[in-house]
Amino acid sequence: MKQELPPLSESQLEIMNIIWDAKETTVNHVWQTLQTRKIVARNTVQTLMSRLDEKMWLKHKKVGNIFYYSATKPKSNTLKNMADKLLNNAFGGSVDNLMMALFDGGNISTEDSKKIRELIDQFEENQND
Repeated sequence: MKQELPPLSESQLEIMNIIWDAKETTVNHVWQTLQTRKIVARNTVQTLMSRLDEKMWLKHKKVGNIFYYSATKPKSNTLKNMADKLLNNAFGGSVDNLMMALFDGGNISTEDSKKIRELIDQFEENQND
């Protein structure tokens, strides 16, 4: 039986996104990437990555004195699981309520709504195949 990994904090998710994009990377690369967005200590990044490794979100290999980290789970599966939990826990499984929260939040542009329509059309086409 698959063991479910503990949920990711906001900071951990930010680090995981960098690692997923890089495929395999170092603490230094993650730290430098984060530095373009906000000020964060290198030791903080190292601690967060070590904890992600302990929690089995990451795996590492040592080459010389450098540790190279990579994700143990694909980004797509992780985001799908997070979306499922959000839908079920926060919105009681109601897609309508989730969509209304997104629309009412004012974060959906006209371009976004067009893309959502296209995705729904694609989904319906695939359901009919």
